[in-house]
This record gives sequence, C-alpha cells and structure tokens, in this order.
Amino acid sequence: MKYRDIRRVVYFFLTLNFLLIFIGHARGALLTFTFIFLLTQLFDKHQRKNYQITLGCLFVGLLLHYFLTILFSSGEIPVNTSSSGRLFIWQKVISEFTWQQLFIGNGPGVFQASLPGKPPMSHPHSSVIEIINEWGFLAFIFLSSAIYITIKNAVFYLTVNKEDAISKALLYSFFSGLLYSLLSGVHVMPVSQTLLYIIWGLLIARTSRKVKVLLTFKKCKLIIFAIIFAAVWYFYGWVALETYQKMNPDTGYIFGPRFWSIAHRL
Repeated sequence: MKYRDIRRVVYFFLTLNFLLIFIGHARGALLTFTFIFLLTQLFDKHQRKNYQITLGCLFVGLLLHYFLTILFSSGEIPVNTSSSGRLFIWQKVISEFTWQQLFIGNGPGVFQASLPGKPPMSHPHSSVIEIINEWGFLAFIFLSSAIYITIKNAVFYLTVNKEDAISKALLYSFFSGLLYSLLSGVHVMPVSQTLLYIIWGLLIARTSRKVKVLLTFKKCKLIIFAIIFAAVWYFYGWVALETYQKMNPDTGYIFGPRFWSIAHRL
C-alpha cells in the first residue's frame, strides 16, 4: 500500500511535467522522451508495463493541455511547426567553420547570433555545434570518447546486473540529457549543467569496472611527462590570455544563461 501511494504521487507529477512540456511547446523534450521510450521497449522488456504507464501519463497531459486551451483561449490549439531559428543558426555556424575550429575553437562565451525581431542568442542551441565552435574539434573528440566509454561500461554492467534500477535510471537520465542537448540550449544553464555532471559522476561510480591499475614510471619518464604536461597547460593558458586580451569588453559579452555571461574586464 505504501509503494502504491508513492507511485501515485510520481505519476501525478509526471503528468504535470508532460503538461508543462505541451504548454511550453518543448518539442526537443518530447522527441527525447519518444526516443527513450522506444529504446526501453526494445531493450528493457521486463519493465514494459511501467513504461507504458508513463506513456499513459503523456496522453493524460496532452488531454489536459487540450481542455485547458479550450477553456482559457479562443478555442484554437496553437501548433508551433518552426525551428525557432535553430536551423538558420546551425547552418550559419557550420558555414563559418575554419581550420581554427580543428584545434582551439573561438573560445567560450563569445558566440552571438541575431534573428529578425528577436533578442540575440548567446549559444547555438546544440551541444555538438557549440563544443566544436567554442572549444574545437579535438575537444569534441575527447569528450565524445569519454561519453562513449561511460555508456559502453554502463550497458555492459547492466547486462550483468539487470536488477540495478538505480544505475538504469542514471543511464536513462544521462542519455536523455545528451539527446536533449542536441536540440536545445539546456546544457549551458548552470543548474542543468551541474545536474548533468552529477549524474555522469554517479553513473561512472556505479558502473565502472573495479580494476586496480598500477602504473610504474621511471624517474626520467616521469620528468618528461611532467615537462610535456606543463608545456601543454602553458600553451593553453597563453592562448586563453591572448584571446581574452583581444576581446572587446563592449561587444564581447552578451546576456545569456552562462556563468560568464555578465563578466566584465577591469
């Protein structure tokens, strides 16, 4: 009886979340849910009933949105079929890619794109395009590799430990966040960004193989490694300072959901 009450509360708030998705026309979140739902139907068959109940909450949220629209508006159901300028921004950013993007990118916090009749945007609303544009293609490769290794280890772990519901929920949450970031700018929000890294860390901690790796270095190799490591960081710091000095403090920053969005030079 206790667990039934908890489930009712979960289904209630889940329905409210779907209602907010329809009210806010969050098509990226809806597409992400649809993909994750299909994925669970294919690879998590013994939990199909619970996921189908979630689909029922989706339809209830849709019906609530329909009735609320009929009651509090003119009776017309607004349908947003545009890309809100995303396709234009993505095409613009991709067309302006240079060889610089291969190594260091353009730097964080300097992106700006304007659409007619709308305020300027401080990010391209796509994690892949943003990482390549700001940090370079090499950084994108390293980050993608880390994500791939994490998901691969998690899937291997769950094939052996199928009853670990917490790790499964972490994997679905992490994967959902990654998919949503492809179509949205949610990943640049401080709170969303922090939650994503917390989930990533918990997923790694629960699903990584417990293997002790013992590394032995000779003194000369350790010194060479330290010199190379220091040189790389010195080069990175030099590039960051040079980029910072070339920024125009009057036009280099625009308001946006970033930690550095309203930074000022003294």
